[in-house]
Parts: sequence; structure tokens; C-alpha cells
Amino acid sequence: MSGVTNNKSSYHSPTLGTTRNNKTFLRTLILRKVDIKKKTFLFYTDNRSKKFNHICYNKQVTIHVYDIKKNIQIQCYGKAMIIKNNKQAKGIWNSLSEQSKSLYMSAIAPGKVINRINNDDNLVDVETSFLNFGLIKIAINKIEYLQLKRGNNIRAKFSYKAGKCNIKLLVP
Repeated sequence: MSGVTNNKSSYHSPTLGTTRNNKTFLRTLILRKVDIKKKTFLFYTDNRSKKFNHICYNKQVTIHVYDIKKNIQIQCYGKAMIIKNNKQAKGIWNSLSEQSKSLYMSAIAPGKVINRINNDDNLVDVETSFLNFGLIKIAINKIEYLQLKRGNNIRAKFSYKAGKCNIKLLVP
């Protein structure tokens, strides 16, 4: 999928929706890998983040993308899995640039209040920061597609179960 490699693509930075205590939380992530055959998306995360905790609480998530050039909205529903401190996470960690690794070096968890913008005096070393790094792997089980076309909108639902795809056209 072009969203992984093309940072100008609408699919490069989809919105992830999670829920916790009957509240919805949305945030933009960077799409890192797509496995079309397995119907999975892969994202990076800080294991101390709220999204990490939300997924631990409720693995059902939604990915939303809107392609403004093509007037296409895609919503992907699936089950998220957190991957951390294992061989797969370490392999990806080792492939990251030093700049990317530095994003996980704060001794203070994401979302915590700080007194100033520059937080460089609260950093941990690179190996310790690996413990903050994790992967979110989402197995997609349903996709809703909507294309807005003047006078002829198209909407469809694709459901995946037991290796089969069930397609239903919907009223837009």
C-alpha cells in the first residue's frame, strides 16, 4: 500500500479510534506496514501512551482514512495486538534511525505535564528506551468503503471471516 512509503498519501497517516469507559479517543498514526494477505496494519507506539492502555483494555479498534483527492472514506474495523520486548519488536527497533529511536527516550511518559518544551534533561539511554517501544498490529475483520461522486455515491461493506470475504453494497 502506498501509505507506507509515500508520506504525501492520505493513507500514510490514518486516524486510530479506541474506546475506554464509554469514551472515544482518536489520534493520527503513521502507517508502517501492511500485509494485504493477512489483512493487517502495523504501527509503532510508546508503551506508556494512552492508546497502548486503551488497546490493553479493549482490543477492538477502528482505522479511518479520508482521501480528499479521490473523495474516498475508508473505515477499517479490527482487533489490535500489542507487540513489545520480543524478537520482532527488537528487529524493527534495530532498523530504526537514531532520530526515530530518540522519540522513545523520554523518561517521562507521553501525555504527562512538563514545565518546558525542551525535555532533554529527562532522557534515558537507547537500550532502556527500547522498553518504551512497541508495535500495534491490527487484524482487519471489516472494511466500510464510501466514495463520494456527484449524484452517484458508492458505499460497500467487506466482511472477512474464516478466510472468506463477504461483500455487501450499502445505501450511501
